[in-house]
Amino acid sequence: WLRGPFGAAVGFVAPSLRGITPSLVGFRSHADMWALDPSRLELPADASRWEYGSLHFGAALGLAEAIEELNAWPAGAEGVWRHSRALADLIIHGALDLGLEIISPMAEAERSAIVALRLPENVCAAQTAKALLEQHGLLVSSRAGMLRVSPHVENSADDVDRLLAALGELFSETRQPACAAVTCTTKPTPFSADSNGQFLPVMPMPRMGTWAYEA
Repeated sequence: WLRGPFGAAVGFVAPSLRGITPSLVGFRSHADMWALDPSRLELPADASRWEYGSLHFGAALGLAEAIEELNAWPAGAEGVWRHSRALADLIIHGALDLGLEIISPMAEAERSAIVALRLPENVCAAQTAKALLEQHGLLVSSRAGMLRVSPHVENSADDVDRLLAALGELFSETRQPACAAVTCTTKPTPFSADSNGQFLPVMPMPRMGTWAYEA
């Protein structure tokens, strides 16, 4: 995770693919985009041939700054990975102690810092995410009836302890018979709860342009 603003990404195009014709073209697809001659299409020789429209410059600048911050982290990207992975391991061990099922891949080659948890029966993942945010200031998300936890460089082992303690507290409450009728819908509203209690604390990701580089 690069932690940049929504709407920006980094794409790598192998030199061997430089001759591929883009499926979408626009005024930025031309080698000289200011030569406004509609009778010609001269694609750039580099990866900018895929930058067919106006770019989201604000998001690109934010992404560049986010990458600089990650590179400044001790040991760079590898250090970020080790830190996030260690927190994910703490979440997994704590979740297992709570009797939760780990849905995320556990094979070493498939691991990431994302941890997906299947909650106990009758416990709504959407309402759990909502309660964690409103009552404990912890931001996780509800995905397909599961709870997704994604630690990163801003998080610490103390945050994991807070999360596990909050989950234990919430589960002791929601296992009461009164919650047996709780159901989750499949169409959440970001940052709000609908009439059925569905909640997803994740902002939508609008597509606002592309940003391609070539090494």
